[in-house]
Amino acid sequence: MKNLHQQVLELLPQCIEDRRWLHRHAELSFREYKTADYLEQALCELEGLELSRPTPTSVMAVLRTGRPGRCLPLRAALCEMTRCPSARKTSWIIAPAMKA
Repeated sequence: MKNLHQQVLELLPQCIEDRRWLHRHAELSFREYKTADYLEQALCELEGLELSRPTPTSVMAVLRTGRPGRCLPLRAALCEMTRCPSARKTSWIIAPAMKA
């Protein structure tokens, strides 16, 4: 059985690729259509998740374990990935693929 550190190291290259994609394709708030599509596609590859799109710019994943017990809701906001008009005044570490 792999320890947690080994599991994290295996996932690291994909996490870095995902982060870079999100930075290159930054979108305005409430217009994160490509981001939501990207996340939905990534989540489709995981087993045991029921996916839905409550809004065009959101993705909801429910993990069904089949076990009784409490529910813990988690929310992930990509606020730092959102591109705001004021970002034009800053330099980007990774140039976005779209113009402001």
